[in-house]
Amino acid sequence: MSIHDHFGLSEDDLGTFSPVLDPDDFRQGSPALLPSPLDTFVIQTGDPFTAAYEALRKPLEDALVHRGINTWMIDVLRRRPKHEPRLDPRIVVTITTDSDDREAWTLAINDIRELLVAAGWDDVWVEILHPRGFRTVYNSPVDSKATIVQDWPRIIARILPVLEQCGYDWRAVDVIKRGYSQREDHNPTTILITSPELCRRVWDGPMQAIRSICREEGYPDLVVEARKGQSYRYNSRYPTRAPSGADIGSGDGDVSGTLGGYIRLQWSDGSSQVYGLTCFHCVAPPDDRLARSGKNFGPEDLSPVSVAWAKDVPTIFTVYEPSPAKHKQEFDECTKLIREHAELLLQIQDEYKVSESIDSHAKYQDLRRQTANYQAAIECWLATMNALGTLPRRFGTFVAGSGLRVSTDTGCSLDWALIEVDPGRQGINEIPHHPNFIRLPSTDTIHYTNDLTSGLGVRKKGRRTGITEGFVNPIPSLVRFPNNLDDDRKSIVTNEWLILSPSSAESFAEQGDSGAFVVDYIGMLAGMVLGGADGGFVYATAIERVFEDVRARTGAVEVDLP
Repeated sequence: MSIHDHFGLSEDDLGTFSPVLDPDDFRQGSPALLPSPLDTFVIQTGDPFTAAYEALRKPLEDALVHRGINTWMIDVLRRRPKHEPRLDPRIVVTITTDSDDREAWTLAINDIRELLVAAGWDDVWVEILHPRGFRTVYNSPVDSKATIVQDWPRIIARILPVLEQCGYDWRAVDVIKRGYSQREDHNPTTILITSPELCRRVWDGPMQAIRSICREEGYPDLVVEARKGQSYRYNSRYPTRAPSGADIGSGDGDVSGTLGGYIRLQWSDGSSQVYGLTCFHCVAPPDDRLARSGKNFGPEDLSPVSVAWAKDVPTIFTVYEPSPAKHKQEFDECTKLIREHAELLLQIQDEYKVSESIDSHAKYQDLRRQTANYQAAIECWLATMNALGTLPRRFGTFVAGSGLRVSTDTGCSLDWALIEVDPGRQGINEIPHHPNFIRLPSTDTIHYTNDLTSGLGVRKKGRRTGITEGFVNPIPSLVRFPNNLDDDRKSIVTNEWLILSPSSAESFAEQGDSGAFVVDYIGMLAGMVLGGADGGFVYATAIERVFEDVRARTGAVEVDLP
C-alpha cells in the first residue's frame, strides 16, 4: 500500500527519495517502522499561500468529502526530502486520513491539484498521510543492566553464521531500543541489520532464523529489523596552535577529518615526544592504495625517511590545519562576500546621483552611513583573506599509522595516525564545553583516560558537527566498513562501540568528524570517533585499544596524555 504520494515534484528534485513505501524495508516481531523521508518546516504567517489557502480551504474539504475520504486533519507546511539541503522547502498541503482506498486517494488528489492549478499554485505539493504511516523513529541505547547485555556474545555467535551464509551483503548489526515512543522503555529491543541493498526474498529466511535463535535463547520479544543503508568512515579563524577538534587534511586532495588531540610517547631511554592523533583514513592518500592493502604503516623508530614509499608520494606526509578543502572554502566565501558588498556600494553610488536632486539631508546622511558600513565590511573580509593567505597552514608530518586493520584481541577496527607537529603548532586537549550542556569539571584540559564503558554518557568536538552529546550502547555492534578488506577482497567484520545521540533530530557525529576524541562526563578521554552508518549510528574505538596498538607499533614503553 502506498502511504505517501507527491505531485508537482520532478525526478531531479526527488533525488534518491522514493515517494512509495519500499516494501523491502521490513521488521519481524513488531509492526513496521516508517520514518518520515521529509524534513518539515513551519510555514510563515506572511507567506502568500497562507492568505490564498483561506479561500481554497472549503473547496478542498468538499473535494475530500465528495471522494469519500475520512479526513482527520489538513496541514499546510513546507517540506523537502531529507539530506537535500540544496533544495528550498516546498509548500505542502498534507491530508491525514485513515482511508485505505488507493483509488479514492488518487481521485481526491487530482481534484485538489486542479483547484490549486486554477488558483495559480501549480507548484504546491499534495500529500496523503496515513495515521499509521511516516512518523519519527527514536533510537536509544539498551539498559546496561538488561540481561541481554551479558547474553549477547552467546547470541551473536549463533547469529553471525546465519548472516555470513545468507549470500547477501550487510554492513552493521546493532542492538538498540527502537520505536515511535519518546519513552525508551516503551520501545522494543531491536536487532537492526543494515544492508546496502535489501531484498525480501534473500533476507526473509535469515531474519526468521535469527528470530528462532532469539526464542531459543529465551528472548521471544526481540525484534529483528532489516534496513537499507551504508557504513562509512567519517572523513569529510584558525589559531596558530591547533586545538583538539580542529579540521585537518593531507596533501592537496579532498581527504580530511578531525584532529582528536595530542598524545605522548615515552621511550626506554627516558625521552618522550608529543604527537597529534587522528584516524589513518583522514590522512591516507586520496587513492587509498596504502589503506587498501591493510598493512601496518610507519617504522618502529617513527622516522619518515625510512619509509620506502615516501619518494613516490611525498605529499601525503604533510598534514595541514585547516585542510586544503576547508582553506579553499574560506577563500571562496570571503571572495563571495566582498563581491556582494562591492555590488551594494555601486547601488549606493547610483542613489547618490539621484539624491543630489533631492533636498534631503537625512537621506544623504543615511547613504553616507551605508557607504561606511559596506566599506568597513569589505576591509574586514580583505583582512580575513590576507590572514588566510599568510596562515601557517602546515601542521606537521604524518609519521606512523595503523593502516586499516582489525585487532586480533577484541575484533575492533584499528585506524589511527600519528602526526609529528611542527614547532609552535601544538595545542592542548580541550574538554568540549558547551553553554547548552552541563559543564564538565572545572579544568579545561583532558589529563586522564577512561574505558569506553557501556551506557557511558559522552561528548565530542568534531570539525563537522562541533560539540555534541551521546550515550554508549552496552552491546557492541558488528560492522563491515567498505574499505576493510581481507586478502580475498572480502569485507572484514569488526566489533565497534555504538554511540547514539539523545535527540533524534541530530547525530552524535557526521562525515568529517572522524578522529574526534570522545570524552566522558567527568572529563576523561574514553575513545575516538571512527565512522558510522546511515541513520545517526556512530561507531567509536576505545582509546585504550588505540594506545595498545600505538605501543605495539612504535616500541614506546608508555603512551599517555601530555
